[in-house]
Amino acid sequence: MKLKNMAVCDLRSYNTLEAMQSIQSISNVAMLLVPKDMDDAVRAAYAKIKTENIAAVVEAKSDATVNIYNGYTHLSDADLPNDDAVYLVNGILWLYPLSEGKHVSVIVNGEMFNDVHNKDKVNLVTVNGIVKEVDFENTQIVPSNTVLGAEKFTDTDKQYMCDGAIFLGEVPPTACGKVIADTIFAHPSVQKGQIFLDAKEVFYTDTPENILVKSTLPQLYIGKEFLESVEGKLFVSNVSKVQIGKDVSPELLREKVLALHQIGKICTPRKDFEAVQLLAHTVAKISKKWL
Repeated sequence: MKLKNMAVCDLRSYNTLEAMQSIQSISNVAMLLVPKDMDDAVRAAYAKIKTENIAAVVEAKSDATVNIYNGYTHLSDADLPNDDAVYLVNGILWLYPLSEGKHVSVIVNGEMFNDVHNKDKVNLVTVNGIVKEVDFENTQIVPSNTVLGAEKFTDTDKQYMCDGAIFLGEVPPTACGKVIADTIFAHPSVQKGQIFLDAKEVFYTDTPENILVKSTLPQLYIGKEFLESVEGKLFVSNVSKVQIGKDVSPELLREKVLALHQIGKICTPRKDFEAVQLLAHTVAKISKKWL
């Protein structure tokens, strides 16, 4: 028998000499589960199996819970069983404080935020990416696209965290604390303070307290009337296609748009091209044609 091309190949039910000897080869598997209590004969038979392109091998009890998640995954104490558990996460995993008696084996393809108190409770089998330790007891989880004002940064030990974008307004030089996010848009004054920023992308720009967010849309049209009705600034993120109206001036764009972030394509009049380039962050294509 040849086992191949699986996200999870579970051999825990093959915990006999005859069953294990029936397997010729295992290939192209993200996670291979093998019995934790194999005797010497079964283990010797398992060792003879030809394996190729196995990302991670986990020894697990026959009754251990096995889970697969894609994207953003948040796991707290209440999510885990009272016995062993195995998790394969493709994306970003947030693992909050676990109580005594809980134990989890983790395979992560992406990024993991693990509570600092979980050291003896987490078996990091394989991490293809980054692992960061976070003290969740002193961390406030905030929604994506939250604006944080100066009043939030008066305690060195205080942390703010989200799995999207965070905006930091103007702060005094005494501002302190920590911010963890995927993307941070910060007022230039943040550079003069004592706030530690941990993000994949950090952009310094004039960030107001009032921000209108347009996100996760297939298409967005930005015209003069729309921009003039925006109080504060407009933040556009995760939109497949953005069209800038012919009636929009470069001055109005710079005044009203904070950023065009994670956009597939921007179609803009030629007169606005330079302004759009300044506002664009992580954009696949900017077209001067009007479509």
